Amino acid sequence: WGPADEVESHPTGGTYDRPMEEGGGSTSTYPWETWRWRYLEGIGENIILEFVDPSGSGEYHLTMDPSEKDALLHVPGAGLSLMESM
Repeated sequence: WGPADEVESHPTGGTYDRPMEEGGGSTSTYPWETWRWRYLEGIGENIILEFVDPSGSGEYHLTMDPSEKDALLHVPGAGLSLMESM
């Protein structure tokens, strides 16, 4: 496929303001990257892949679940989405 047209890198994780399609609200994340291609032959346009490193070891893996980068996902009362905080 070749290199991505854009790479958004967050090598130390940190504060993340979720877009509404991920529930909104603010949380803290593990290291993660988003790779974007404008076009991939045989696949289509505007292809976005997200990778996360939950162990902080530098070993990223592909994820289909945006909440996998949420370091506070399993901490009761922390990093709540807007819907969860209501």
